[in-house]
Amino acid sequence: MLQQLINHSTDLKKLLDEGYQIEVNGGYLLVHQIPFVNTNCQIQYGTIVTILNLATPDKVGAPPDHTVYFKGDAPCDTEGNELTAVINNSNATQLTDLILVNHYLSSKPKTGNYPDYYEKIPEGQQIRKPLDFYRHIRNRKSETGDHYRGQYEYYTGEHRLLLCF
Repeated sequence: MLQQLINHSTDLKKLLDEGYQIEVNGGYLLVHQIPFVNTNCQIQYGTIVTILNLATPDKVGAPPDHTVYFKGDAPCDTEGNELTAVINNSNATQLTDLILVNHYLSSKPKTGNYPDYYEKIPEGQQIRKPLDFYRHIRNRKSETGDHYRGQYEYYTGEHRLLLCF
């Protein structure tokens, strides 16, 4: 079923092409390996879970709303403070026999809802915004050829990211 959905849904294909690990299970779209910062300012990986709206049996429709569930520790800002602006609640919720989530997140765009899942997953959930440049800085090397060690600060205008290596 997943391959048919990907073949007929450009938004899922874009997610897959950009390296997202996606799964369809029990009427939900799961996007695994989402990096986030925890309360100890450590980079962790969680899973975004959202209701999957099908337009046809082999094509997804627009997401029904602007909310997602999150499986993992509470996502935080660069100083280890929980993202209370997007965390609606932190109640463990059993969505299906196989899907247990820890948080319910809400990040409503100005238009009200996201037009597709490609827009909803990477851009709509602010847990990823502090990590936009993470892959770039992690792979940088010093002039001596060693990987950089220490603290790195990065400013995006609205976010301050501090990583420790």
